[in-house]
Amino acid sequence: MLDWSAVVPYRKPSEVERAIVELGDALPDADAVVYLSKEMLEVKVKRDLERNHPLPYLQRWLLRVFDKLKQKTAAPCHQIRAERKLIKLHLLGRRDVERYDVSGLGLRKEDDRKVLRAALAAASRCERVSLAVADRDFIEALDWAKLMRRYEEARRVEVVEVDDFIVRLCGLLAHVP
Repeated sequence: MLDWSAVVPYRKPSEVERAIVELGDALPDADAVVYLSKEMLEVKVKRDLERNHPLPYLQRWLLRVFDKLKQKTAAPCHQIRAERKLIKLHLLGRRDVERYDVSGLGLRKEDDRKVLRAALAAASRCERVSLAVADRDFIEALDWAKLMRRYEEARRVEVVEVDDFIVRLCGLLAHVP
């Protein structure tokens, strides 16, 4: 799962920009499911992506299918062909996401709270969710102990900086035939 700050690769420190570009090019080759929520699609990402070019593979794909995704209903898994690749996408329902109250956990931005709710909803459906963020404040501000006391799903969510996430992902892809 990607925090929107980890999707738009511009206006960030150069090492973060480079990691986001690498992630956008590498993630479609991974056997992974991208989790999104309708709520996350309503943030300013489309506008930010439209303003920045060239875009990595994943971001170009997201921009092309953005309006189609907003029209889809929540479903276990959509598989959307992106050129020659098949990207698996799980669109989380609004009720699935809104059942998580993440107030009082230290996150100051509403967009951060939205992506954390979506990560918890995704964790209710799978063994592990890696949430890549470009904003270090997210990691430092989040009160993990309180979150884990509140929701069992929090134990299956790992928040990592996008540059660490790309190193892990590339390491996994190196072992894929």
